[in-house]
Amino acid sequence: MQIPDCYDPAVAEAARSLRYTAMVMRRPRCACCGLPVTTEQYLDLEPFGLKGIACDKCTRRHSHWADRLEVDE
Repeated sequence: MQIPDCYDPAVAEAARSLRYTAMVMRRPRCACCGLPVTTEQYLDLEPFGLKGIACDKCTRRHSHWADRLEVDE
């Protein structure tokens, strides 16, 4: 006896994966890395005079601690 396709876990996973990929490809892309934004948060670059958004990963990668600004006197 063969399992009907609607109950086959492999078929269900393939369909879910296809839906997820299609959803991700419709998302806006990060202006920094060029990948679709899949993080929970993003940075709107418009207040900085730039068009686009930056994903949370790129925002964290390019953020620095303020103590790096201190100059030894």
